Amino acid sequence: MRDGLTFLAGLLLLALLTALVGPAFVDWSQQRALVEQQLRRVAGVDLVTTGPIHVRLLPTPRLKINGLRIGDADPLSTRLTAGVLRAELELAPLLRGELYLGSILLDRAEITLATRNGAILPPATFTAPGLMPAAIGQFTVTRGQVTALDERGERLASLPFSLDASLPPLGGAARIDGEIAGRSIRLTTGDRDAGGRLRVKLGTTDGATRADFDGWTGVEKREGGFVLRPDGQLSLAVLKPGEPQPALTAAGRLQAAAGGLTLTGLALELAGGGRLEGEASWAAGPGQAARVALQTRRADLGLWLGQREQVEASLAASI
Repeated sequence: MRDGLTFLAGLLLLALLTALVGPAFVDWSQQRALVEQQLRRVAGVDLVTTGPIHVRLLPTPRLKINGLRIGDADPLSTRLTAGVLRAELELAPLLRGELYLGSILLDRAEITLATRNGAILPPATFTAPGLMPAAIGQFTVTRGQVTALDERGERLASLPFSLDASLPPLGGAARIDGEIAGRSIRLTTGDRDAGGRLRVKLGTTDGATRADFDGWTGVEKREGGFVLRPDGQLSLAVLKPGEPQPALTAAGRLQAAAGGLTLTGLALELAGGGRLEGEASWAAGPGQAARVALQTRRADLGLWLGQREQVEASLAASI
């Protein structure tokens, strides 16, 4: 009996040792086709690797890829490229058939978003993912760049960014902290309403201006892609260095409209007095245009005109 248990223990030890040491002797770059096939099945989109591939099974399953493209080969389509991808999987959930990613790191990530009339287009090769992660403990992007293109391939915007996010199981509250074009951002999500909209709180500042959104965001299919449909309170502030009160504040209800956004119940207030009220709108697509209509009382107009230089400086800082 004791000899049998010793033999089984030896087999178990040998199996663990093989799992620990074995991958180090495998040239995973030579197994590129197999790795790409499995990653495509998980991601549900075309995926190509270009650099060395490293795999470790124990004590924590880890995958590292140098050189990666997720999405179509066409540089004018929606896709993601990264200089390095590193992912760690939690072993216990994997044994239960669940994909729980302890961490994902993307370095030198470049995201291209193809758009049509304000809608973001998915990669042409996109299909339903075969296995979605149950959760991601930590999702980090360093030295990133996001670029939006119109239907003609012309650049609408290109901004540097970085982020650090925690994405819990479906239905949990997500947290994203990061920086985009010199502005710090913080986004948190909550529950969904009966219509499937997600509760969202977003704050961003660059030290001179601050913007906050508190409301709901849904997704609408349009133009072969999708658009976000926000509905909530948006507040903006132009800050004064060394002063507790902002030089200019604006607040209103931000909502998605046909082909763009509207800001209703808009109120602008200047430190020291004066108030303007009205609405604003922005139309997406070719010839994008913004419209602002404001009105004020005669008494407030005098205050605004008396502080004309301060008003112009505040508006210039907020644009």
